[in-house]
Amino acid sequence: MKNSPSLDRIPAIIGSFIKRYHLVIYSLTVVVGVSIAIWLLYGLVGVSTQTDHPLPKRVQFDKETIEKIESFTTPDKNTKFTLPSGRVNPFK
Repeated sequence: MKNSPSLDRIPAIIGSFIKRYHLVIYSLTVVVGVSIAIWLLYGLVGVSTQTDHPLPKRVQFDKETIEKIESFTTPDKNTKFTLPSGRVNPFK
């Protein structure tokens, strides 16, 4: 049979196929590889956001801290600011 390929011609057929479509095969390999990498990274990020984080403990202020916070002044009050002794004002 003349039309049936012999086993000796199979490497030549595969070689000509790769020679003809090498750019398409390379591009497809790169696109599939990058797609798989993005999919795996997306899955990794999704797993890390599903973990349970412990709730923060309630913070209670003692009386001394509350008094310090209440002693703060607001910007609309005119207060006199003085530098500590031995310090120079760099903005004058």
